[in-house]
Amino acid sequence: MAFWEDWCKDCDWPWTKIFIGLAVVAVLGGLIAVLVVIFAFVKPPTATVDDAVLRRFDLSPGTPAANSTISYNITATLSLRNPNIYYGISYDAFSTALSFNSTRFHESSLPALQHKAGKKVTLNVKVGGVNKAIKLTDVGVTEFDKEKKAGKFQVELRLDTVLMYKGRGTKCPLGVVCPLQLQLVDPDVAATAFQVTKCTVLRAKKYGWFLPPVQRIGISDPALQDSRQPPGLRPPAAMAFWEDWFKDCEFNWKKAAIWGAVVVVVVILIVVLVLAFGVVKPPKATADDAVLQRFALAPGANPASSTISYNITATVSLKNPNMYRGISYDPMAVAFSFNGTRFDESATVPALKHAARKTATLNFRVGGVGKPVKLSAAGVNEFAAQNATGKFDVEMRLDTVMQYKGRSTKCPLVVICPLELQLVDPEVAATAFQVTKCTILRAKKSGC
Repeated sequence: MAFWEDWCKDCDWPWTKIFIGLAVVAVLGGLIAVLVVIFAFVKPPTATVDDAVLRRFDLSPGTPAANSTISYNITATLSLRNPNIYYGISYDAFSTALSFNSTRFHESSLPALQHKAGKKVTLNVKVGGVNKAIKLTDVGVTEFDKEKKAGKFQVELRLDTVLMYKGRGTKCPLGVVCPLQLQLVDPDVAATAFQVTKCTVLRAKKYGWFLPPVQRIGISDPALQDSRQPPGLRPPAAMAFWEDWFKDCEFNWKKAAIWGAVVVVVVILIVVLVLAFGVVKPPKATADDAVLQRFALAPGANPASSTISYNITATVSLKNPNMYRGISYDPMAVAFSFNGTRFDESATVPALKHAARKTATLNFRVGGVGKPVKLSAAGVNEFAAQNATGKFDVEMRLDTVMQYKGRSTKCPLVVICPLELQLVDPEVAATAFQVTKCTILRAKKSGC
């Protein structure tokens, strides 16, 4: 008779009831878990560009390069997916922008829409223009010529809106950034099928978007703490089965331990070498501090003719997580935006070298009085709403080109930091700035 049978021969346990009880507990636990997932958690939408066609893309370089003009015709199909099981999403009107080499050349809009839970909606973007002004740099003109020779252009599609989940009152700013690789349509050349492109979703850090942490309560039962068996019911102190089976095998545990340690060390060494020399990681960025000393909007008769006065100081940390490879950055272009509209592009950062495992600190200070800002009517309303709270959502963006040590590929890099800034008021105690994680956007290139 087996040990457990001997120990329980007088127990008369109702095994059927125990299995039924366990099944009920499992079903209830699963049901609670499903209900929690359905009603307690909300997930942001995901986005992909399923198709895009570039029928025209011509640049007329100006002198200087900022006086260039561009003619274009682009069609894109974007899919938004709502991954939530219960919560539908309502979107305000979308502002749509297209950029080349970090310079916008088109802005338009899409209507508001309702997005059912678990469903997909399709947005069709069709834009065109002839001799539209584009403020490229000399580097941008050179990059255009380079990509034109290749017949493929790197174009960024961006959508900005405000969303709200079903049953929740919080309005959440949302940005969707889609890096597109577009092949110019040529009747004499066979076109390459468009590769479905995953977009980056940028979210605001607002209550109602993330759930507060849940505390788990541990339950202890003193009756279950002592699992010792009565002395008379313990198995005899005889040789264990594995000992009996190995007694004639001459198995050398000391050698086994040594070889096991050697294998572990070799595996760890290989992993470390692969991580150090074979794997490259992009830099990480955080906004460690930011101060908003002035932020005043003078709305125009037409919202697009408004002016803004501001004074912003910010500190950004770039961290190189690579164990061996340093990173060199070309000069960085810095831009500040409100409600998806840029209002300052004056700041720059000189080229720098970034040693492996080190942190580089970048300091920015920008200001202006009566600077034009092409806000929409919704942007003016949003400014008024945030001005009433004394806190503003400002986006800081850095554009540069980086190169890893020992690699020849130059990789475009974009750093986007959504900042929540409290306007400095000597009569009101300021809230300490919360360190903000920035989003890193990289080009899909070999070696990047």
